[in-house]
Amino acid sequence: MAIFTNFAVWMPVLLLVVLVLLVCGNFRVRSFVIVTLLTIAATDGVFTQLMKKAVNRPRPSQALAEVREVNLEKTKPALLGLWRPVQVSLSKPPEGPVIGRSFPSGHAVNNTIVATLAILYFGRLGALYHSGRNSCLLPDLLRVALAQRRLRFNHLRDRVQFDPCQYRQPDLPASCGQMVPGIIPEPAFAFRYPALMKGRFLLLIGFLLLLTGVRWWLGASLELSPDECYHYLWAQHPDVSYYSQGPGVALAIMAGTSIFGTTEFGVRFFSPLLGLCTSFLVYLLGRKLSRERVAFWSVVGLNLLPLFNVESVLITPNSLSIFFWAAALYLFWRAIERSPGFSFFWPLTGIAIGLGYLCKYENALALVSIGLFLLVVPKYRREWRHPNFYVLLLCFAPFLIPTILWNVQHDWLGLDQMSTQAILNALVTVRTSRLGESLLAQLALYSPLLLLCLLIALFGSIRKSSQNSRVCLLLTFSWPILLIYVILVVHQVSDPGWTIPALVGLAVLATHYWLQRSNQRVLVSGFCVAALILSGLQSALAINTNLARTFGLSVPYDFDLTSRMRGWQTIAEAIDKFKAQFENKLGAKVFLIGNEYQTASMLSFYLKDKPGEGPGHPPVYIPESQDIQNEFSFWPRYDEFVEADPSAKRDTTFTEEAGVNPFIDRTALYITDRPEAEPPQNLESAFTRCLLVAVYDLERKDLPLRQIRIFACYQYQTLPL
Repeated sequence: MAIFTNFAVWMPVLLLVVLVLLVCGNFRVRSFVIVTLLTIAATDGVFTQLMKKAVNRPRPSQALAEVREVNLEKTKPALLGLWRPVQVSLSKPPEGPVIGRSFPSGHAVNNTIVATLAILYFGRLGALYHSGRNSCLLPDLLRVALAQRRLRFNHLRDRVQFDPCQYRQPDLPASCGQMVPGIIPEPAFAFRYPALMKGRFLLLIGFLLLLTGVRWWLGASLELSPDECYHYLWAQHPDVSYYSQGPGVALAIMAGTSIFGTTEFGVRFFSPLLGLCTSFLVYLLGRKLSRERVAFWSVVGLNLLPLFNVESVLITPNSLSIFFWAAALYLFWRAIERSPGFSFFWPLTGIAIGLGYLCKYENALALVSIGLFLLVVPKYRREWRHPNFYVLLLCFAPFLIPTILWNVQHDWLGLDQMSTQAILNALVTVRTSRLGESLLAQLALYSPLLLLCLLIALFGSIRKSSQNSRVCLLLTFSWPILLIYVILVVHQVSDPGWTIPALVGLAVLATHYWLQRSNQRVLVSGFCVAALILSGLQSALAINTNLARTFGLSVPYDFDLTSRMRGWQTIAEAIDKFKAQFENKLGAKVFLIGNEYQTASMLSFYLKDKPGEGPGHPPVYIPESQDIQNEFSFWPRYDEFVEADPSAKRDTTFTEEAGVNPFIDRTALYITDRPEAEPPQNLESAFTRCLLVAVYDLERKDLPLRQIRIFACYQYQTLPL
């Protein structure tokens, strides 16, 4: 009972059910969901609460002593309480007046509303929906239930017809109600069982819901990655945009932590949800472009890819990017279906691309893909003469405003990375040594066999692109991203997850390609099954490599992609203790410096005693530098001069600005996860002296994981000019 009456436990499940019904349901299903939510909001939020205060009937545990109460342990998220022992307690004698909140029961009211609306919309009594115009619908239902003779409903559209003369009488004899056969027409929104509700689709729904639950559990149990902590700091410093990306990921983290608190689950809450929504969009796209079988296996293959699973557990710009890319691709095809006529799918496509752009700038490449598609396919070239495509661009344009505003406020520093000189330097610098590293990263994130399947389907479908506009659509939304990634890899170090938007089109394209060949040869089917199994195993290991160590396989952490996510909570606890002891011995507060933004971000999240140097200051800084490195360069820094107190006397003979540095003569702790014998040169030049004061070696599963070194840097004096 403690589980069934705990709304916090059921809230994620209810959110998923509502989302699935709204996305995949027909008009009747969607209207049922919307009407139910509005009705519950009105009754529970207004009527029930007012009645509770008016009746003021206390619960037994509030008015009586030693009433046994069974509750789940309070955890964040509440789902974790299912695996904890229940909390059994006895109520204490009431002290003072008791304020009741038992009657009317909110559970009973809400369940009655849902049950009544479900009967009206879907039950065998659904034909009685026409009497809903009267206020006597529920009394009619009670009369049917209490009638002397039971009436059988033989057909879906059979209804009960009452004698008009006795319709308003309090008691209804059985003889006054007779069955009318289903001759009345079905409503226009009558629920039929479409192909979506076949067994395979229900199996897919169960698979996705189970997988989403597992991802939420993993997100709550695994420590954050350095980039997740870095983006969490973005959420703590809200801005219209940021130096390297838009505000999308920061807003998602801000929303999650505001609901579930500053926890791993709160930071990652929306990532599994976005993975679920992306899967549904791929399913709808596959059904639209091909058939239901292709849609089913496209979603299965996508969710077995290690890269997609990682991005559906961790919260990164890629997690949001692939969702909005899939939405843009699906909406664009819906718009093209109605060509040359105008539809609202054109502006919706522009909005989806714009939202994706705010999450990751590379999503603007969808405009390039759309332009290429309209150029390559002859029958759609007429769109260049119609306003549809230009309406799409017009709807996308407002999403450029945050980036423009940020650059105006920061002297267009965001464009330094795209300057002509920077592009030329990147193109001239060829890093052939990085090709092998990038290939290994792709094999790890895509799984070798599935990567081979995707590449074969990509090149094998080129011939059909000139004959089939649907194949051409999937190709144009895939190969531009892949081509740009290859160019980036040759000339500079690039994020291996940069190609994730291409997975949307490639998933449907490769599934269609290999299903055709599996019907011809049995060996192809076996190869595809082996590829999916290997990819699923690799996905499990990519998220939690300790599974291999559980079975006795000794995997060094040097080869573990998840090693950067491990041990930081333990390290932060050790640093908290050392910092407190060091400050007691020194007799003054110290500030913290991390060797790079990843270390500073991880410690900023996991430290319990976070130093507060002032509004907007991060808990841990990075070493000062004159170069713009990342977002730490735009937040308050320890090398900045601030305006001095006007009442204080100061000497400005050798300064252009009458400012002071509050960190002068203070001591800092420099924390690094590299085997450095001494701090970097800029720290040694800025401080009077630096000493190694502590070394922490962290092991997991009897294997060395990480070494942390702490240097005490005394008497900060700023860098010499």
